[in-house]
Amino acid sequence: MAYSNQSYVEHVAVRVKDIQWHIDFFYEVLGMDVREIDGPVDAPRQYWTLGGMQLMSTPDFEAPPSNDAGWLAHLGIMVADLEGALQAAQSWGVKALPQGRNWLQLPDGLAIELIQASGNSVAEVLAINPRVTDLKNIPMPKPDITFTTPRKILGRRQSRRRMHQPDLHLHRRAH
Repeated sequence: MAYSNQSYVEHVAVRVKDIQWHIDFFYEVLGMDVREIDGPVDAPRQYWTLGGMQLMSTPDFEAPPSNDAGWLAHLGIMVADLEGALQAAQSWGVKALPQGRNWLQLPDGLAIELIQASGNSVAEVLAINPRVTDLKNIPMPKPDITFTTPRKILGRRQSRRRMHQPDLHLHRRAH
């Protein structure tokens, strides 16, 4: 079988001080629904969205604004309706950035660039489920000598609760 060098970024993990604020913002403003939760639904340790965000609760995290320092320059997010997203974001206390009106800084410093998608491309991309759902038939690599804790890692992965129901927004606070 020939090697195919095609790939894409499946998600971006971001440390956030207030995970619930970010969950609400990415859902209410950008429509990024829950894909997976690690921890209690009302106080998750980590939260993955459809659309590629992984939010990691880190209440003591301190860093300069992302577009001012090296930890992460910004996130580029394709949106189906740029004007609607910009209007919805205004009530969330985001700050406009000098790069353009579609560049926003979230309260904890994360910079996002909202990009108008063409046609129906956002819906088409979100309709794809590229993850393997049947892991029983996938051969797992054997750990090498330097890999000493397979049970710990496997246990953590098994402890994540998968959430795919669209009615899981009960834990979101009203905005």
